[in-house]
Amino acid sequence: MTSRPQMIIETLKSNKGTKFTARELAKLFIERYSSALADKRTNPRYDTDDKFIAQLAAEIGGERTVRAKQQCPNVVTRDKPRTRLYYWDDAPQTEELEDVDIDRKDAQSCVGSTSFSEHDLYPMLVEFLNKDMGLNCQRIDERRSINSQGSGGNHWLHPDIVAMEPLDQSWDETVRTCVRHGNDKSIRL
Repeated sequence: MTSRPQMIIETLKSNKGTKFTARELAKLFIERYSSALADKRTNPRYDTDDKFIAQLAAEIGGERTVRAKQQCPNVVTRDKPRTRLYYWDDAPQTEELEDVDIDRKDAQSCVGSTSFSEHDLYPMLVEFLNKDMGLNCQRIDERRSINSQGSGGNHWLHPDIVAMEPLDQSWDETVRTCVRHGNDKSIRL
């Protein structure tokens, strides 16, 4: 069975000089690899041709193109102007690829082999904001939130971290009293 990255490579190689959108590539896949896609086509979620083509186009636009580019440097995408185009380049820009590899290696050496999840970074961010910016921070755990809006309803309801900046630390006591009696704010959220 031919993998999606192989399908991308073979289809673009056989159509040198032609630029395709993901949707056009998906249609070519259906023509060229109908037997390899037969199992996927029987899925009831793809009951119409448009749904099936949209799924293949989404697969092309995702990680599979990245893998195809890694396997074969002749596979090229053009992202700007909008509508990503996929095509075969007989003489790919190897200098750019080398620069990207060097940048990637530099980034890995800076970070090391340790990878951090988003939640691992929160304590570091809180410490930075506290020490360097003088902010009082609190982590909000969105998983403990009550979801009253249905599936995904509270997705953007809570920020991950909230910081409070005390404005009145350098104020004279008289000014603080005036602000309190005037119902003004002495902190910024």
